[in-house]
Amino acid sequence: MPGPPNEQQIKEDLVKACKVLFKCGVADLTGHISYKLGDNRFLIKPRAVNWLTLTADDLVVIDSNGGVEGGVAGGEPPEIEWPIHVGVYQARKDVTSVLHAHPPDSTLVAGLGIKFEPLTRELYFYGDGVPVYRSIDNLVHENAQIKTMPRAKEMAAVLGQNPALILLYHGTVVAADTIGGVVVSSYILERAASSMLKAAATGKPSPMVDPMLQEAMATNSNATPLGLPNVVAERWEMLKAYYL
Repeated sequence: MPGPPNEQQIKEDLVKACKVLFKCGVADLTGHISYKLGDNRFLIKPRAVNWLTLTADDLVVIDSNGGVEGGVAGGEPPEIEWPIHVGVYQARKDVTSVLHAHPPDSTLVAGLGIKFEPLTRELYFYGDGVPVYRSIDNLVHENAQIKTMPRAKEMAAVLGQNPALILLYHGTVVAADTIGGVVVSSYILERAASSMLKAAATGKPSPMVDPMLQEAMATNSNATPLGLPNVVAERWEMLKAYYL
């Protein structure tokens, strides 16, 4: 049985994840992905480097205060929304990777108040819905960005044990126990949101599926990508084959 990945392997996986996320339409010009190396060490994609040209050497290690390992004390963090990652890691001991991105359809679904329904295979994964972080104060005073630990703790509380969360009018936060899990979950979430937008455009009133069926699907413990490690690993390999 293979042992745990070393730091170089983790860096290489994060680089692959960045390329896949951009090519499949989850990531846009900004956003960031991270990996928990230890209780106070987090490997993160810096804002200054784009998703496609990023190399393993570009990745930066930060601590739980946003400080850069080996950097100047009190220096600027490599990503202003680093609290998103630290906040999730502190709240969720099961999580080793976190993504914050701005996928358009996932963001739009929350902004329009469209509720997820299990109408497709992708929507089935999120049949219990996706929590939304709604803070008017955060929207007005901080441009919807999560730049402080108090905000991050609020956000993590809304995320709870769910695999993903939508920041109202902003983007998504996805958490998983592997890098591949983050990529697969975010890919499925964006496809699910796209399907839901198309369904809503038909004008059919909600709910669009039989309520009894929706309840049964929503309570299925196997419905989330985090609950299916073998499937996640398989789909991660497929995504790399298609996009790399």
